[in-house]
Amino acid sequence: MKSIIISTTILFSSILAFSQKEESSGPGWFFSAEAGAMFHPDDIGRTVGWTGGVMLFQNHLKLGFNYFSRSGPINPQTFPLVLPAEAEYKGQTTLQLRSDHGAFGVMVAPVFSFGGVKLEIPVSAGFMGAGYFLTGENRITPDGRRVSEWEDELMGDNDAGFGTMIEGGVKILFPLKNVPISLGSGIYYTLNPGWQSYVGGSTYYNVPRLAFSVQFDTH
Repeated sequence: MKSIIISTTILFSSILAFSQKEESSGPGWFFSAEAGAMFHPDDIGRTVGWTGGVMLFQNHLKLGFNYFSRSGPINPQTFPLVLPAEAEYKGQTTLQLRSDHGAFGVMVAPVFSFGGVKLEIPVSAGFMGAGYFLTGENRITPDGRRVSEWEDELMGDNDAGFGTMIEGGVKILFPLKNVPISLGSGIYYTLNPGWQSYVGGSTYYNVPRLAFSVQFDTH
């Protein structure tokens, strides 16, 4: 976590420094930090993420990368795992699991300006990973083995899975005056075809997503 904060701070500083040298008619750079939620059938998952890249054609097109995650530490929701007959873990036959999710993709977004407001239509494609893990005191294993080994064993080496991420949405940005910062919000629909895990089914992460963002840019 510390390395992520340091890297993000350096990136912000580089973007803002570069923005002082960039001509307004040329390509620009942007970086957007976001927080939001994924609307699962039985749970609203908190998310954090970022988007960054270049702005082309006088800021009418964005190309870049995006990442967002539903991190287990900030999501208290648990999911029941009923163990097969005659199986148990520390005397328990039903376990409560927590879930992690992360997605990374390449993004393209046409940008339309209406007065002082900008409307984007971002489309992303990439990959994702998601899975389930033991929580609380259950992370202290009965035989001293790593908890990941027990998770693999209890869920048949299928406690986590990887698949394709495809996402489309609409985002609105409100540029602030006299500073290279914009405030925004967006709504998206995230598809994860091919993802499977022992708990949750293959369509668990095909859900809408809402995000609020702060964008630093060169224009």
